[in-house]
Amino acid sequence: MAIQMRRGSYADLDESKLVAGEIVVATDSNIDFVGVAKAPSNVIQLATQKDLANATTPTVSNGCITFGHTS
Repeated sequence: MAIQMRRGSYADLDESKLVAGEIVVATDSNIDFVGVAKAPSNVIQLATQKDLANATTPTVSNGCITFGHTS
C-alpha cells in the first residue's frame, strides 16, 4: 500500500475522508497543524514548533520519543 498524505488549507480539511495512518499538513502561513489520522474523522495533532521550543530533553523508550514540558 502506498503512503498517503494530504496537504492544503486547514479550512478545506475534510477529516471524514482520511484513512488510518494518513499524514495531514496545513499549508496556511498562520496555522501550524500537522496530524495523523487514526481513522476517518479521528485526527491526532502532532507537536507544534511551540511545543518543541518549551520541551525538556527528549527521552527515548521502546522506539518512542517523548518530550516533557517546562513550566
